[in-house]
Amino acid sequence: MNIQTSFFTDEEQLEIERNQLVVKHNSLIQKTRYSLTTQQQKVILYLISKIRPDDDELREYDYDLKDFCRVCGISYHGQNYSNIKESILQLHNKAFWITTEEKETLVSWIMKATIYKNDTRLRIRLDDDLKPFLLHLREQFTAYELSYILVMRSKYSIRLYEYLKSYHS
Repeated sequence: MNIQTSFFTDEEQLEIERNQLVVKHNSLIQKTRYSLTTQQQKVILYLISKIRPDDDELREYDYDLKDFCRVCGISYHGQNYSNIKESILQLHNKAFWITTEEKETLVSWIMKATIYKNDTRLRIRLDDDLKPFLLHLREQFTAYELSYILVMRSKYSIRLYEYLKSYHS
């Protein structure tokens, strides 16, 4: 279900964006080793929060850089454009192993990214190998509101929060 943004004020829309759920399979949290900066984690978690429960495929997710900065509480300026562009490049280049009971798979976070010149729009596609860890999860998954990690300033606090949350209940 898509929410019609025209019915909400900017503040209400901001609150809706911040309260979107991040849902990940526990294997992606508990059994993977990766080191991401705070900003890289927020980019990935923001993208994951865009996934809808009825999505059958990981698609290209469009968003505005200004909206991303507003949601994440980052002041928008030209340097942020460069920093986020660099973060996306690093996310594309950072591969990691996902270990399950049956196999180990080498995965990259981002399959494809497009930044539109003379615009603040981004289009990013997560790696298709992440599909079983992000779509149609019925068991052994962790869900939390994006807003919980947006206030965190340390890459370790985000990973620790997810790790502990994955063992909750």
